[in-house]
Parts: sequence; structure tokens; C-alpha cells
Amino acid sequence: VLCKQYISQEQINKLMRLHNKKYVANYYFDKLPAGLLSFNLTTRKASIDYSSGIPFLYTDTSTNETFIYNHLQIRVMLHKAGEDTFDVVGFNILPNSIRQSDETRCALTEKDIINNLKQEPQPLIEGEVLFTYDVLFDESEITFASRWDFYKHSNKRIHWISIITSNVIVLLLSALIILILYR
Repeated sequence: VLCKQYISQEQINKLMRLHNKKYVANYYFDKLPAGLLSFNLTTRKASIDYSSGIPFLYTDTSTNETFIYNHLQIRVMLHKAGEDTFDVVGFNILPNSIRQSDETRCALTEKDIINNLKQEPQPLIEGEVLFTYDVLFDESEITFASRWDFYKHSNKRIHWISIITSNVIVLLLSALIILILYR
């Protein structure tokens, strides 16, 4: 359990404005940004997005109802560096919306994770919301030297405006230097 927080109507309005503007939270662990872990219950497949951040709300498109992510499942991947030492080589977060009940429990096994995910989601309504988190540690074959490889390959967008702007600045500065040297 992290905390129990009362959410007022004013805070709901602010959260909805931020959600509509696509705001996300960014988490860091051992200088690694968190990857957004998505888990499909029907196919039991996981996917990770390392470039988008972690949302704090989601809207069900079929009912147009908004839910708050009040439970974070944090997954830390470790590589055994020595006999008693480990390096952090990965960090992912699976956000969940769980209406907390007596059935909610810390995820010690994959069965606990699936049972938590099957619970009814927590709607974004005025009242008290319980915020919780689980931390799972997994051993990984990824070495410390290659831990950034996932982050490099995840962002496939080309930022054309940045490329053009930097080229224009280089051309202007080069022209200025040539002009100064010519005089």
C-alpha cells in the first residue's frame, strides 16, 4: 500500500484536462526510464513501449467511462554481475486500475498478477482511492553494457523539424564565420 488519497471534483477536472492533453508520468530507476508494459489477458502476451511514459488515466471507448490507474506493477530486471551483486538492466511498469477489495493482494506469482488484473477497475469518481504497487525482480541475460539497446530501438520516429532547424542554424553560423573571415 502506498497511500489512500481523497480525490475531489476539482482534482478530477484537472486530471481530465491533463489526460485529454496526453500527459504521462515518467519514472526512473537506476537512471533508466520506465518502459510501459502492456499485458493482453486473452493472448497472455506482453509488449513494452520505452518511449511514451506511463499514463495515469484511461478511457474505455465502449462506455466512455474514465478509470484511474491506482496500482502499479513495477518489474525490475537484474543481471547477475558477481556472486552477491546484481546490475539493473531493465525497468518496466504495468499500470492497473483496480477497485481495491479483500481479494487484492501483493503479486508474488503470475497467478496473483492475473487475479489482480481481472478485478473490476477503479472509476475516476470523487472519493477515496487506495494507491498500491508491487515490485517484481526478474533475472535477465541482458548485460549492463547493453541495457540501453531497448531504448534506442523503441523510438522509430524521425524528428524532421529538429533536423531541419539544426541544419539551418549550422548554415547560418557558417555564413557568419565566413563573413567575419572575409572582412
